Amino acid sequence: MKTLIFEGAGMDWKETGLNHRIRTRFINIEGRVIYFEMTGCEQNKYNKIPWLYTGFVSHCFYYDVAEDKSRNYSKDLVKIEHEKCEYSKEGILKFINNKLNCDFDDLVIKDDINVHDTELAIC
Repeated sequence: MKTLIFEGAGMDWKETGLNHRIRTRFINIEGRVIYFEMTGCEQNKYNKIPWLYTGFVSHCFYYDVAEDKSRNYSKDLVKIEHEKCEYSKEGILKFINNKLNCDFDDLVIKDDINVHDTELAIC
């Protein structure tokens, strides 16, 4: 089993089992190191989105390219920023696997890690 580990960077959200803001650094199938951060919010009754909680990608860039890392920007990944997905473990896994060429089976949120304490991939 391949687990995607996130740092819980925002308030714990009991309804979803996630934090309002989550972030990680992982290695995809191609061996690229990617920094990824997402924020979740609850939808209201007027939105036409089929799920109750929506995740918005706030940061997504290659961490293995010095220039991209220093700017927090990758030309190839900028299109993913601000995309939406269902803010659930299943929705986030599906989004990351499909959009960033990954094959994670599970997702875990940890409040006792800090992505910025290391230069290494968390998972």
